[in-house]
Amino acid sequence: TAILILSSAPLFLTKDIKLNANINFKGMFSMDKFSCFVSYFSDGAMHVATAILWPLFVFFILNNYLGFGAIFSLISVVTPFILVIAGKYVDHNKLGLVLRTSAIVFGISIFMRAFVDNISGVIIVTLLGAISWSLFAVAMHKNLYMKVRTKKGNNYSEIITREWILNFGRICMLIFFVFSGSFFWSFIIAGLTSLLFLWFR
Repeated sequence: TAILILSSAPLFLTKDIKLNANINFKGMFSMDKFSCFVSYFSDGAMHVATAILWPLFVFFILNNYLGFGAIFSLISVVTPFILVIAGKYVDHNKLGLVLRTSAIVFGISIFMRAFVDNISGVIIVTLLGAISWSLFAVAMHKNLYMKVRTKKGNNYSEIITREWILNFGRICMLIFFVFSGSFFWSFIIAGLTSLLFLWFR
């Protein structure tokens, strides 16, 4: 808790830069923005499934704080190295292809979680998810910042639009879980949303 509180200290030492942004919410739903909308929505839904529902599901399987902590500590240590390798791979391959492929594989890893019932399954799908997510996250963010860099004028509106749609996807996934009360169907639905990336351009 102390480390978490201290980590926020640098935020109070930076300048508060205010930017004027003209956000067109109607434009988010236009056909030329359709691929971005469904992609960001899917990203938000998959994030909830892996960052919120999966840890809860794993704890119910293991019913052991030590085992739970060991698995996710290992993933936390390994993931930064995977991200570095993923970054180099993305830089030397077609961005769109890497993004779509890694999103589908990541979705498959989420889909598989619905059928996991032992520690071996937990480790396998978590590692598969960590590798595919690393490629997906690096490609997704590279694509976003390339758009921001090449867009003239109000370029930061692209980031605001992404965050709005991303959180909309997260909220929809959480609402589905709350009303269904089913980890199984939540993982199935979240995994299937990865297919939305087939529309990504």
